[in-house]
Amino acid sequence: SFIYEENIERRPLLLDGNSDSYQSLLDGEMGGHGRHALTVQAGDEVLQLYAYKIDRWKTVIYYALTICTLGIFRLILHWRQDWYIKVRASRCSHDVADYVNVIDEHNVEAFRPIRLHMAVGGISPVLPTGNGTMQEVDSIRYFTFRKLKYVWRSEVEGWIAPADLDGQIPLVHFHAEAGSGKGLSEGDVNSID
Repeated sequence: SFIYEENIERRPLLLDGNSDSYQSLLDGEMGGHGRHALTVQAGDEVLQLYAYKIDRWKTVIYYALTICTLGIFRLILHWRQDWYIKVRASRCSHDVADYVNVIDEHNVEAFRPIRLHMAVGGISPVLPTGNGTMQEVDSIRYFTFRKLKYVWRSEVEGWIAPADLDGQIPLVHFHAEAGSGKGLSEGDVNSID
């Protein structure tokens, strides 16, 4: 079988190996629209994230082939996740993605939908700012992987792990909050039981 390996002789002929365009292709950048591939450090776990947008025409073809083959096409795609992604979606940047292909350090893949949480009934969603306060936002884009929600932060153009949302707050802040008398009274705590 033919295995493609990156070396100087096999670089694209029209791109200089030292050019920014070639380096952006290697880095997975999608022109000026952001990057297709990102790496997230979540505790001791490193996740590779690849952004995809669902293509309507590909979806129509996907369903047509699934119906024509009485589900055999879908069964094959169930076992070949990379084929499923190619048939259903197109590469894009993370800020406009509909799905994220998550690959952990053990090469376990999960094709996860990106969800959008909007304001409901005039109540805006809030995100921690990192200093103990909350910031109102218009919407929250997130995906779930292994029961953890990773939130898209447009300021840093990256996915933030749950521990990193408020992980930088010093312990002194929590001691000050506990000492201020804010929180539930003893009667409130007893009424919960």
